Amino acid sequence: MYIGLDFSLNAPGLCALTDNGYKWVSFSNYQGRDRHLKPLKSFYWNHKLAEDNVIDVVLYDRISKGSNYQEEQQVKLDEAQMIANMIVKKISELTDDPWIGIEGYSYGSKGNSFIDLITFGAINRHELNKRWPGRVDIYSPSSLKMKAGKGNYNKFEMFDKFQENVLDDPILSNDYFWKTSFEHNPIKEVSKPFEDLIDSYFALHCHKDNIESKQIV
Repeated sequence: MYIGLDFSLNAPGLCALTDNGYKWVSFSNYQGRDRHLKPLKSFYWNHKLAEDNVIDVVLYDRISKGSNYQEEQQVKLDEAQMIANMIVKKISELTDDPWIGIEGYSYGSKGNSFIDLITFGAINRHELNKRWPGRVDIYSPSSLKMKAGKGNYNKFEMFDKFQENVLDDPILSNDYFWKTSFEHNPIKEVSKPFEDLIDSYFALHCHKDNIESKQIV
């Protein structure tokens, strides 16, 4: 099974190509809030898509608090391991035979959050490769964008190309998540989970083309 993963600190997105079409999974940081209350505004689409059985949403809590530097760093390591285990578990539920393509880091990024992203991402990659050695590959952000048409597309253009079905993908043209995306009209922001799931879709196809060109499968 081909799987694309767009890893982030708070909203990793996963797209899997199954025998029945695409399976979409959004892992979402709920920040320790009461999940039984009205959904956060930022979770509107996650909640709607999950309620309509368009995607799976896996909730988790990443709070990253500590009384000092050492404790805070330990909390982050624990959270990174938790997220990695959660992703491995979900993939294991989908298949015993995954081929996993991951969007790599954007090296133009900087700041503390980027440092955390590298730490969390490295632990995630390690766990995936440990579980499925030789079946995990990393693709640059520009590779994903080139798959959509141009290496410097922004997230709005990636959203548009996904809606255009730029790959002429017959499976996508019958996909409920793709059809539902037309209900979202981003002006200032491509809402979660669309941004991450769309990137995971193009990561999947980067990996699928790469694997099939080597005639591995």
